[in-house]
Amino acid sequence: MTPTIVLAKAVAAHAGNGTPNDPPMVSFTVQDVVKGTPPSSTFKLEGVTDVYDGPSSESSFDEVRPGAQRGACNAYDYRLGTTYLLFLGLGVKPTDILGSPPYTRINEEARQDSPWLAAVRHYARVATLKNPVAERRELQALELKAKTAPRDPRYPKQMVSDIKQHFASPSRLKTFAELLALYEGQGVHKDIKSGALLAMATAPKPEARYLFDRAIRSGDWHAHPHVTGKFVENTRDGELASLMLAELPGTSDEQLHETIVRTAIIAAPRHEAPRMLQALRAAPPEETRQLARWFARFPSPEATQILKSRLKVDYAQDWELAFIVAGLGDSDVLAWGQRLTALRSNDAWMGYYVVARSPLPAADALARRAIRRADEESLMALVQGYKDSTNPNLWDRLADVAAMRQRPPKVDAWLKTVLKQRAEARDARSAALLQSLGSPAATPANLSQ
Repeated sequence: MTPTIVLAKAVAAHAGNGTPNDPPMVSFTVQDVVKGTPPSSTFKLEGVTDVYDGPSSESSFDEVRPGAQRGACNAYDYRLGTTYLLFLGLGVKPTDILGSPPYTRINEEARQDSPWLAAVRHYARVATLKNPVAERRELQALELKAKTAPRDPRYPKQMVSDIKQHFASPSRLKTFAELLALYEGQGVHKDIKSGALLAMATAPKPEARYLFDRAIRSGDWHAHPHVTGKFVENTRDGELASLMLAELPGTSDEQLHETIVRTAIIAAPRHEAPRMLQALRAAPPEETRQLARWFARFPSPEATQILKSRLKVDYAQDWELAFIVAGLGDSDVLAWGQRLTALRSNDAWMGYYVVARSPLPAADALARRAIRRADEESLMALVQGYKDSTNPNLWDRLADVAAMRQRPPKVDAWLKTVLKQRAEARDARSAALLQSLGSPAATPANLSQ
């Protein structure tokens, strides 16, 4: 859902130096607000004005501006003095439109009397209903008005085909009932059926579980392994993951094999340790590193020995696996990490990653000393190391960093990034700590020890 939609005029161009950190930009001034609250009355978007391929046709809402065909999949060309209907907030920044799907109408040329602007005003109003049944009823009413009054500019006739296409297209924003009707509909194109199933998996609909359960048990899921895997991963359904994992030993199909392994790493429950060990014993190097992530959550002495035996003699050449073995409590890898932190070399970051991963008391003591010392580079590496850590002390140490009165700028930025990433991975304690950063800091946890 788009947070903000504005009608804005392109007023100035800024060349930049052509690098990713300084791209050419275009300044806009807000003329009208259709939805949300723009961050300011003026803002910049990445774009150019030295070339302009013109607007899309007003006769249909099916097309995007010709500039989208230049290779970037969305238009970046603008003409100064022209107004555009801009869908903002789709990317990282409040004024970012770069996070939109390709070939979408996120920056079409528009005027106050444009059919596209009139239609989007209706669509934005419908979206405020936040009730799928009410929204569908209102869209049907709009379709009827546009059909019966084709010359009424309040209800552009282009909305008729646009709304029909909306009803006939799968989307993760649609309800399970709507997606199921598309999936099971008679005469529906196979791509629409596949899209409906993907939408059920991407924004997982719990009601769809029986479909995926039936597909796995019957073997039909082999026709769409990626979609089935996505549903099981997003729902963390251990039972379905187990059913998939049972097929791994006899699977010769590469895509099926990769899907089963990826899904099992995310969703297989603890009692699947025997099968996961079987997979680990037979795994090639790259798959070994992937499977190691599961054993980081569910440690096993045998798995630790297997993983350690596959480490290169020089841990620095195999640092990704070394970090995982450290997380399993291996003292040799921790000793290597401690030596790196003591040397203060360019490789010191690896030492702090090991410290962040390791659950051993010696590692936690070193982490507390690093936080007390407050060296920016060391502390930044430590915080980064906690991103994928399963160390039970990690929340206390991140809370210690959050409680620092003078956090170095890089550390502050990385602390928020790591907490956000962990929160997005369903870590409730990280989400709570992130939310608290704007509140008075808590007392540091055990920093005096």
